[in-house]
Amino acid sequence: MITLNTGTSLRIPVTYSGLPKPTITWGKDEKALKAGGSVTIDTKDTLTTLQVKKVTRADDGLYFITAENEAGKIKATFDVEVIGKDWVLGQEDWVFFNCTNVLRNSNSLIKKINLILHVHFFLTTDVPDQPEGPIKISDINRDRVTLSWAPPKDDGGSKIKSYTVERREQGRSMWSKVDTVDASKTSVVASGLTQGKEYFFRVVAENDIGVSKPLESKQAVVPKSPFGMCDTVFSPTSEQGFFLQF
Repeated sequence: MITLNTGTSLRIPVTYSGLPKPTITWGKDEKALKAGGSVTIDTKDTLTTLQVKKVTRADDGLYFITAENEAGKIKATFDVEVIGKDWVLGQEDWVFFNCTNVLRNSNSLIKKINLILHVHFFLTTDVPDQPEGPIKISDINRDRVTLSWAPPKDDGGSKIKSYTVERREQGRSMWSKVDTVDASKTSVVASGLTQGKEYFFRVVAENDIGVSKPLESKQAVVPKSPFGMCDTVFSPTSEQGFFLQF
């Protein structure tokens, strides 16, 4: 059993030989694997390599490789279990397989196939995914609003350290920093706004590797008084003053 954590990469270089040259097939759960997406298969003269990048639970299963020629067919299998992320950064391991099949015919000619598998799995790290949206806007006032979001689905294999929030006025291209908060917080109060102006906001997540792509608000936010507009009535109360009513 090979146990991997989500977000790790599985790389299996296999040295093979045979007379005549064998045909190599990679597979999973009794079905042939094809290159594409996170799966790459590179087969050269005496080396074939399967790599699965950033494994998910869908990559859990029984993998196999077969080599086949006139001497017969040999097969090596290995069970891969994908679980949650809890490995130390940079941990790696190796598993070895050695399979040989030899056929000697009546003319004393030897035909053979041989496989040597080196299963290498290691933790890869990357910047996190963008925070989960949408950005929620609440407590709208004439000079501030409250923004909130959700953590990224994938932290890139390294814990989130902080979030940074920026704002941009409608019609301008420059973003300015609102605040940076630690990873335990997923909301911030954006203050210092101007009533009536339109603002866009964005938030990024940061880990030890770097900064995620930004999550941006899709619609402009307009700071305004929570009480809305009101009618002002001036009523004389005496010769000395007026009564102000909203």
